Amino acid sequence: MGIKFEDAGNGQWGLKMQDDITDGVKKLIADGIADPKRICIVGASYGGYAALAGATFTPDLYACAVSFAGVSDTASLIHYELSENDNDAATRSYLEALHGSDRDSDQIRATSPVRHADQVKCPILLLHARTIPPSRSRKARRKSLPSNLPARR
Repeated sequence: MGIKFEDAGNGQWGLKMQDDITDGVKKLIADGIADPKRICIVGASYGGYAALAGATFTPDLYACAVSFAGVSDTASLIHYELSENDNDAATRSYLEALHGSDRDSDQIRATSPVRHADQVKCPILLLHARTIPPSRSRKARRKSLPSNLPARR
C-alpha cells in the first residue's frame, strides 16, 4: 500500500483507525454476515488497543472483548516507551507521528480506553505476557470491569 497509506494513520489512534473497524463491523451486520448479539472484538498489541477502544467507544456494538497486551492508556504507553528507550530521538519521533507531540493533549485523553472505562457494557478478557508490564492490565481491569461482573484470576 505504500508510505502514503501508512502515514494516513498517523495521529488517528482511536479516531479514523477505530472508525474503520466500527464501519466494517456495521457492514457485516447490515449484510447479515455477523450476528449483532454475538460479536466479540479481539486483538493483540495495537489490536488489543482496538479491542479495548471498541468496548469503550462503541459499547453497544460488542458482546465481548479480548485484549492481549493491548494499550489501555496511551499517555502511559508514550511515557513507558520513552523511558525504556532513554528518550531516544527516533522513538520520540515515531511516537509523535502516531500520537502527536503533547502527551497530555485532549486527543490522548480522549483516545485512551482506560479513561472511558465507565462506558464498558461487555465482559473484557485482559491478557498479558511477561514482556509487557502487568500493571497495565491491572490498571485497565480496575477501571473497566463493570461492578456487576466478577473478576477471575
